[in-house]
Amino acid sequence: MRRTSELSIGPNIKEIGRLAILLLYLFLSFGLLLGVANSQCVAPTVGAAVPAAPTLDAQISVGTNYVTGKAIAGKTVVICVDGKQTDPATTVTVAQDGTFQAPMNVLLKAGQEVTAQQYTPGAAYSALSTAVTVISETDTCLETLQSGECQFRVQVDTSAAVGNGSQTNTSTTPNIMVTLDYQWHPPQNIKKLKALEARAKKDELLPQDQKALAEKEKVPRLAIHLRGRTGFSQTFAATNVQPTSTNGGANPPCPSSSQSPSSGDCMLAIPKPAFIAELGGRFGGTTAVDGGGFYGEFGVSGRGSFQYLVPTNQIVQNNGASYIDLSSTNPHNAVGFYEIMGYADVAQHDHTLATLKTENSSPLLVIEGGYQNNRALQQLLPASPRSSTRNRYVGRFTFNYEVSKATHSQISFGMEYSGGINGGPHVVQIFIGGNLNPEKLFGKNGP
Repeated sequence: MRRTSELSIGPNIKEIGRLAILLLYLFLSFGLLLGVANSQCVAPTVGAAVPAAPTLDAQISVGTNYVTGKAIAGKTVVICVDGKQTDPATTVTVAQDGTFQAPMNVLLKAGQEVTAQQYTPGAAYSALSTAVTVISETDTCLETLQSGECQFRVQVDTSAAVGNGSQTNTSTTPNIMVTLDYQWHPPQNIKKLKALEARAKKDELLPQDQKALAEKEKVPRLAIHLRGRTGFSQTFAATNVQPTSTNGGANPPCPSSSQSPSSGDCMLAIPKPAFIAELGGRFGGTTAVDGGGFYGEFGVSGRGSFQYLVPTNQIVQNNGASYIDLSSTNPHNAVGFYEIMGYADVAQHDHTLATLKTENSSPLLVIEGGYQNNRALQQLLPASPRSSTRNRYVGRFTFNYEVSKATHSQISFGMEYSGGINGGPHVVQIFIGGNLNPEKLFGKNGP
């Protein structure tokens, strides 16, 4: 009996040893897999073969109820906040067009970093996407309504206004203008709208997608801006001047057609410093509006301007001849103009909102041309009193490059050319300087 017992125990010891070796093998294999394949919300091991990382849209705001981006169609995307999975997990399947919208079940706070990974269930996770820092919605533009839509933009234009006419020498005046831009009707992201409409046909819409489609504008490509400007700049005005001799010589003659029939004085277009107040607007269509960056706009613009000329006594030069501009002989200091222009521009903006509307955009490059009725430049041809020199054709272009998206600071360059439709001298003005955003630079919501 004792011998039989010893024989029965031996095989049991061998089985236990085999089981221990198997467990050790499984443990080592599992550890090896952990070293090769990266984990969720963790950067992959160097040298590991992992799928490419997805990309997140460039801007995520506080309170955003979903995160959007691009990934491989059919993959599952998981959203990570500050390097950790949300609780419960935020995952979504990538649509066939390569885009995804992951509904957030946690409240995002300013300063948090959002990343994403894509994977196929049961397979390795991809590399982490580039982190996007959550920002306050008020940081996306200069002034923001409580609804989150940036509609008002305030900027200060500081530059040198250089004026040159066909009758007078070049004159330079500081240009300090404050501009308020109100985006009354923002265009929408047409590409995204079409993608949502395609998903709606397949019953793949998320609740926030349905809201975006419900708020689709009747004319989603329409862009309307209203603008007000005021400040100190330079303008041209028809001015009565007196020829004066130099070095004891004879008085110079007046330029052609500028001789006053009742006296020996001349009527010239003189650049003058002025306080200006303007109201205007733009009404146009857009093309290639996307989630951020640049888009095209074209349409019709108009504005009216009130100008108070600063009285000055000065010597005016014309082809080496001197003329005296006496403010006492030019009592009309309040002038103005109105104009209708066609325009085309390349606009720049931060991003589109959940409603797919663009934030208040600013022009990068604008080309304009049209008609101007300028009271300041009437009667420039006293020898031809029936010729109305206030009716003018105008062309201008401006370039405003945004050197800092965080502060919306820009460098700017612009030129304006105008000439009389019925004849008369032409005038040219050049503006070189920059545009600043005081709210972003010095406000509590600054960078």
